[in-house]
Amino acid sequence: MNKDADSAHVIRNRIKIIEGTEFNTLWGIIDAESDKQHLIQDLGNPYSRPWAAAYVLGEVGGAPALHETTLRLSSSHESIHFLTAKLAFHLTARYIGIQSEGEPTVTQINTNTGQMTEVSARECPDPDIYERLMLRRRQANEYFVPVNPVTIRDLKAHLSEIPDDFIPMPKQELLEWTDHIPVNRS
Repeated sequence: MNKDADSAHVIRNRIKIIEGTEFNTLWGIIDAESDKQHLIQDLGNPYSRPWAAAYVLGEVGGAPALHETTLRLSSSHESIHFLTAKLAFHLTARYIGIQSEGEPTVTQINTNTGQMTEVSARECPDPDIYERLMLRRRQANEYFVPVNPVTIRDLKAHLSEIPDDFIPMPKQELLEWTDHIPVNRS
């Protein structure tokens, strides 16, 4: 799966334009799933509608999706906790990944030897490549803005109550990761 491909970029932007920050269609797919065992059995099935919706939310949803995920980790949405706990992990990992993004790079191929070399996009003969890559990055990360500190507090409280096997890493480590999500200071 190439999340940097032109097609992935187009799809991300279309979803954001169609769904807006509410992502009603994607949340509707997730909320419609009431069978916890079915969700657990479908883990990793790329054709499962709830898992596909959660994956897309994890990639593009940012702060609005993190807020909604936190709300769905409450006891009233217990049937989807297995899915929303993994979505909380995905969103947290995306926030951390964004913070550690380096310079955009491109792969140059020597047509005579076939040797491939990864170089900074700034070094490309076409100066527009760097600007296009930075625009794509800004668009992909558009909704990954600082969140309300109450959301982080509630997320940690809900995650603390979720069974350990619902979280794809040690729970304490995920709770520590949430400390690295930027928060609004105003």
